[in-house]
Amino acid sequence: MPNDKSPEAIEEILNRPLTVTVTLAARKMTVGDLSDLKPGDVIPLEKPASAPLDVHASGEHAIAHGEPVIANDDHLALKITQVSDLRRRVRAMGPSDPSANPG
Repeated sequence: MPNDKSPEAIEEILNRPLTVTVTLAARKMTVGDLSDLKPGDVIPLEKPASAPLDVHASGEHAIAHGEPVIANDDHLALKITQVSDLRRRVRAMGPSDPSANPG
């Protein structure tokens, strides 16, 4: 791999694919409650309906927040309302030491 600060190395990093996840909310449930779910059941969530949704990029820490919107062709999308600073976003995406993530 080229020098870590070379344009080629930066280009390689910027072109790496990663999974972006938008989180509505989370709730802990027992295995029994989960196995009893059926169509029409409602799982109550603790997050207010007006609260922003969290954006995660290959990690557990949110790197941005946003609100749901309807995009082209009636697809769900997210309008970004807040973004973490660049340093926090990079840290949230994984280890900074390439040897810590072989492959």
